[in-house]
Amino acid sequence: LVAALTISAMGWLPRLPNHGPQTSVDQYYRTPYIVKGYRHVSCASESFLSSFTLSNEVLNIWSHFLGALVFLVSTCSLLLEAWAWESSIFVTESYLPLLIQQLGCVVVVTGSTLAHVFHSQSDWHHQALFVVDYFSISYYCVSAAIAHYSN
Repeated sequence: LVAALTISAMGWLPRLPNHGPQTSVDQYYRTPYIVKGYRHVSCASESFLSSFTLSNEVLNIWSHFLGALVFLVSTCSLLLEAWAWESSIFVTESYLPLLIQQLGCVVVVTGSTLAHVFHSQSDWHHQALFVVDYFSISYYCVSAAIAHYSN
């Protein structure tokens, strides 16, 4: 982070975004009871760099990102375990619903991470990315239902 700040100060990277009070953003972006820490970003690189600063989104960004890493690693281990098994019973009867739910977990936290990191750029980004977030939540619900009712 210190290196990114130094490089940013030298002009090689976009500057870190300002964080302002609730009154500095449009009513559309305001969240009740959160009065400060709103990010002012204009491009994707500023949005990415702002995820390393304290703002009202930092806990959402990092908790979802770390969850995405955990679920991605566990999904990869499931895939490796399935390829190691020679039995087709493991793959067909119990593996597929579990894999579908694991992919649902990866999709939901990845979609949420992308929405929270990049939504502050414009109204279009805000709406489009939260549609992606809501779709990923819907996909997770379907994947959990498949896993629950498969056996």
